[in-house]
Amino acid sequence: MSTTQQQPLDGQRETTELRPVDFSLGDRDVRRKRPPALSFLLRLETLRRVARVATLLLADFVGIFMAILTALWLKAGLVSGD
Repeated sequence: MSTTQQQPLDGQRETTELRPVDFSLGDRDVRRKRPPALSFLLRLETLRRVARVATLLLADFVGIFMAILTALWLKAGLVSGD
């Protein structure tokens, strides 16, 4: 009976002792609140949405005002005969 033994590859050796591994904890605590810059961007996004709605409302009011003004101008012109 022949047995085969695996020879370790280059650079691999069997170690009998465990060496301590140096590690460090992450720089950021996952439980902490959002960073101030992220909170600012979120608030800026909210402000952008509010500005978009306000702009659309202003455009609607200007359009309605111009429609009423045009109707009154046409009515005044037709009634007076000018």
